[in-house]
This record gives sequence, structure tokens and C-alpha cells, in this order.
Amino acid sequence: MEGRTPSAAETLLAGLRELQSKGLLCDAVLAGAPGGKAGAAADETRLPAHQAVLAAASAPLRDFFLDGACNAAAVEKASDDPLLASAPQPQEVRLSGLSQPSDVLPKALSRLYAGGGAAAEGACKEDLAKLSTAWKLPGAARKGAGAAGGAAISGGAADAESVCAGLRQLRVKNQLCDVVVLAGGRRFGAHQAVLAAASAPLRRYIVDKLRELTSQVDSKGGLQGMPGLAAQPLELDLQSISSPEALDLALRHIYGEAAGPTKQPAEAVAQDLRQLASSLELPRLKAFAVGGQADDEPEKEEDQEEEPELPTTATQEGAAEEDTPPPSQAEKPITDLERALYAMRSCRFASTGDVPEAPTIDEEPADKADAKILAKLREAFFERPAWLDQALLKRLPGSTDEAQLLRLLPYVAYQWQDGPWSKAYSRYGWDPREEEEAEEAKTLQVLQFRDPHFRKNDAEAADTGPADCSFRKPPTQKTQLYQLVDIQDDYITSLIDEAELLDCVDKKSGWLPQFVLEVAGDRLKVKSQQLREKIALRASSAASSTGRGGKASGRGAKRRSFAGKSGGRGAGNKAKRTRVGGG
Repeated sequence: MEGRTPSAAETLLAGLRELQSKGLLCDAVLAGAPGGKAGAAADETRLPAHQAVLAAASAPLRDFFLDGACNAAAVEKASDDPLLASAPQPQEVRLSGLSQPSDVLPKALSRLYAGGGAAAEGACKEDLAKLSTAWKLPGAARKGAGAAGGAAISGGAADAESVCAGLRQLRVKNQLCDVVVLAGGRRFGAHQAVLAAASAPLRRYIVDKLRELTSQVDSKGGLQGMPGLAAQPLELDLQSISSPEALDLALRHIYGEAAGPTKQPAEAVAQDLRQLASSLELPRLKAFAVGGQADDEPEKEEDQEEEPELPTTATQEGAAEEDTPPPSQAEKPITDLERALYAMRSCRFASTGDVPEAPTIDEEPADKADAKILAKLREAFFERPAWLDQALLKRLPGSTDEAQLLRLLPYVAYQWQDGPWSKAYSRYGWDPREEEEAEEAKTLQVLQFRDPHFRKNDAEAADTGPADCSFRKPPTQKTQLYQLVDIQDDYITSLIDEAELLDCVDKKSGWLPQFVLEVAGDRLKVKSQQLREKIALRASSAASSTGRGGKASGRGAKRRSFAGKSGGRGAGNKAKRTRVGGG
């Protein structure tokens, strides 16, 4: 690689190899004992790996992991999100019949990660040839047997491009995806290991979130026996990015796609793209977003202003040294919004521990405007213990923007990651799963509404500012969140009020029977259609009225202009004034 710049694919694979060497975000183990003896734990070689990488490099391994993920999902029903339907479950790949597993497994893993390595000789070379053939690796015969005397494992640009192509195929098919990224009303499946390998800020964010979730699970020795910090399904909402096209371009870049669009993106997309490139520290993407030209000083300043909009987190204070990025990245100044997002505590429905009781931020905001909004926030959460962000923005002074809200929320609330209150912010110490809170908690449940209008009419989501939280207007996004208490509909209100509580809170339906939520969803589908028909009718009536008025005005103006011809200048002036104000 000396004398040339590494390709995007080579850079990505280098980052993945680094994660694998530290056991970060690994969800698979390659295991083998001498001669394939079962139970020889002392002699067994165990190496952590990422299922997505192994599946991208080898079709047989891909089928193996997908079968395991589908079987686990069928039994546990781990996620009803189609993008996470085949989220990887921790799996072990046990290899038998190897004469020297301690030698061959590291070399085989290096082959799968498109890395280089020393020459394989003797029995090790034979084992490696068998694995390469069994896994159907590209060039297996050539690399496995090697030249006389043992050839080194090549692992160059061609191997990296092949693995990246496999990763892109997995993402396009939503296979083994374990993170959903949202922007502009659209959702994209991705792989945590790939995002973390490509971007240091994303790596810090994912690692910090997983540490928090793992501490709630409180599993000894790692999640289900996985070494290091294992991946768990996550959702990342880029609320400040309004263009899904920009996120799509960024993901294609992250996954090592060499060929970009044939033309520069529109300015709105390019602006979001520059923001993503700067915040996620993706210099090649930034070069594309600014038209391939070097950045000048004003553009750098603009990027620095935009960067806090992204939901990235700072490296956890006191974290292990192996999880921190290089010093140049670790020393980068932390913005107020990044600090607040890192301080935002969260909870999963399945967590058996107490919900967060207090914030991790000790100091009150120094800014007077922030202090005033924080006081209003505390009032809001005193009146009502759980809110979605859009309802909060409606409750707060009109000058409050989303960035300010996100900065201040960690002072007063934690956020639910999943379950009946998914994405809602809850007052510290308030647990909607507790039976004594059930009556109020049922009204604060979050309904995820998918409007069939977008699917039937092949319509695109509209960027019309803050979403309406009361359903007085039809949804502007294909999937929109509503709290039941905010929906202004007498039928739904009476339906929720009269519904009998379940004996035990349910992860999917909360305290309400599932049929109640289904009926509420059906009602919203009808209401959405009715609202759209009313809007179309008003627009049609206005257009029709304007057309009739215009014709009448035209005829009147014509008659008066003839009168003006015979009646002199005064009549002519009158006709002119009528034409201007007619209709």
C-alpha cells in the first residue's frame, strides 16, 4: 500500500480489523480445538468477530448466520421492525478437524477481514486451504495452496472491495442489520460495526449507548458470553438532518462505495451532507459535498456551526483506553449539544433495574435564556410525566428550537428506547411500567402511525416544519409518532378512557389490550383520509371560485371598456379600476 492512498474500502476494512482486535461490537466467536476435540477448553482457540463481516466475505457463513438470526427471531420475536428482522444473535462458529487451530484461525480471520499476513506452511497451509474452500472465499485455490514454500496471505485492495461489496449487499437487503438510522422521515438499516469503523464520533456514540444498555442487562462476562462489548439493536435519530437523500449518500460512502452520483446534489442535500461529513469526521465525503474543492476558511466556520446539530456523543469519561479514539480525535472540543446528548439517560422496556432517578449533569445552564426554558420544562414535566419532543415544543415558548430542547432535556428527563413509550421523554424516577401509574401511563403511550396514503399514492414525505402532534392535520411523514393523550379525537379519547387495563404491562401494547390500539390506528387511517379530502375540496372550491370570478371580471371589464370608448376618459378610467380590483 506504500506509495498510494488507501481506497475507501481498504480504510473501512482497516477500521473493522481494529474493532475486531479489541473485541468491540463483536457478535460471533470462531472456536476450534486441536484435532476438533470437544470440551478441550484449555487448548481451545476462541476469536471474536463480526457476523456482518464474515457474512460479507463468505456466502456459506452468511447463510449460517441468517439461519441463526431468523430462528432466534421466530422464537423470541426480538423485533417487529422489518429493518431489524434479521438482527444478529450472538453465535459461535465451531470448527472441527483442524490440526493447528491456534495458528490457522488468526490467519483465516485475517483472510475474512481482507488483511495481510505471514506465509502459511505445512499443516497450517492445508487447514487454511480447507477453510477457504469450505467458505468459498474468492481465489481460495490460489491463496490456500500458495506458491512453493508458502505464500503470504494477500489481503489487498481487491479483497477489501469484495468484502465491502458484500457489506453493501447485506445493507440493501436489510440482512444482519443491528441499527436503524432515521432522517427526514425515512429509516435506513445499517451495521453498527461498519458505522463505528468508519466514523470515530459514531464509534463513541454507539459504544457509550451499549455500555449503558449492557449495564442495565447486567450480564456477567459480556452479553451471552461474547467477549468485550457486544452489539445490541439500536436506533439513531438524526433529528437535525431533514434530507434522507443526504443520509443515503453518507451511508453509501461509509460502506465504501467508490462510484458516487454523476452530478452534485441539490443545495439542501449538499448542506446536510456537509453537516454529516463534518460531524462524523468523513473527509472524503466532505470533499464530495463541497464539489471536490479544498475547504476554505469560511466553509470550515460554517461546518463548525452546523456540527452540534448531529446526535453524536463524547467519549465516556474514565472509559477504558482501548475504546478511545486516537489523541487527535479525543482532544477535539466537545460541544454543548454533544455533552447534553451524552448526558441523556435512557431505558429499555426489558430492563429489570430502576429507571434513571436523577440527571448526570450537576451544573445549571449558565445562559439566561436556557435557564428560563429549563424552568418551563420542569413545569411541563410536573404537569405530565412523559412527552414526545414535538408536543413539548408546542408547550414551550415559541422561541424554543429543537437544538435548545435537546440540550436541556437531560436535566429533567430520560428517554425510552423501545416499548409502549418508545422515544418519549419521562420524568426522572417515573416508571410507567409500575401498576400504580397504569391509569395515567396508558394515556401517555406512543402510537406509531403508518399512513397508508403514502403507500397507496406513492407520495413522498413533506418537510413542513414541526410535526402536528394532535392529528388535527394529516401526517406529513410516512411514519409519525403520537401520544394517545395528544390526539384530538373524541372517539379515540373515549376508547382509551373506557378500556380496561391489562393485569400486566405488555411490551407491545402497554397497559391497553392490543385490539384497542388497532382500533385507534384504524380510526386514524379514516381520519387522515377525511382530512386530506377536506383539504382537496377546499383547494378545488377556491380554484373554481377564482376561475368564475376571473371570467366575470373579464366580461364586465370588456363591456365597460366599450362604454369608456363612447363615454370619454372618465368612463375609461372607471373600467380600468374595475379590472384591477375585480373578482
